[in-house]
Amino acid sequence: MPKKQPVAPRRSKLKLPAAAIKAKSVKEKKDMDLMRLGVKMCAMRMMTMERRK
Repeated sequence: MPKKQPVAPRRSKLKLPAAAIKAKSVKEKKDMDLMRLGVKMCAMRMMTMERRK
């Protein structure tokens, strides 16, 4: 069975403002994910530190 084509080409046809808004929201989401990841890493580090004691 052929693979589904990525959605990227269809998105690029959007009008510019919508694309810009989408890009901004994507960037914000990435920042949120990074923050969450950092919190997770911190928590994991704390856990390992607690375990070592």
